[in-house]
Amino acid sequence: PHFPFPTPEQRTSHTPHSTPAKARGRFGRKPPSERFDSMLATCLEWEETLGCAPTMTECDLEERAAFEDQEGRLVKVLRGSFEGARCPPVAEALRVCYMEYSPLRLGGDIIFKLLGKVVDGQVKRLDS
Repeated sequence: PHFPFPTPEQRTSHTPHSTPAKARGRFGRKPPSERFDSMLATCLEWEETLGCAPTMTECDLEERAAFEDQEGRLVKVLRGSFEGARCPPVAEALRVCYMEYSPLRLGGDIIFKLLGKVVDGQVKRLDS
């Protein structure tokens, strides 16, 4: 029989991603495990970019963002993300939450996007 919509195989067979079609999630996105791994790696990269890695000099993100309440609060979340990313039990607990609970996964995706904007703002301040 002819279906008016493409089958799942047809939808994913020609999408340009590095992940094989069968391993991708809905809408051609990477599966949650890959997205979480990518976010974790990006968080550690941000930490180094901003000079906040444990091997670097003292990080003063709060001082730089203290005059902006909203960003100051998000900077605290960012600093907590740096700490959590370096703590294997915390990272694993976050992975389980991200993988098992789609509302938390959506929330994590939104927070990660917001933190990316905060990092961009902090990098611009560092460069100026």
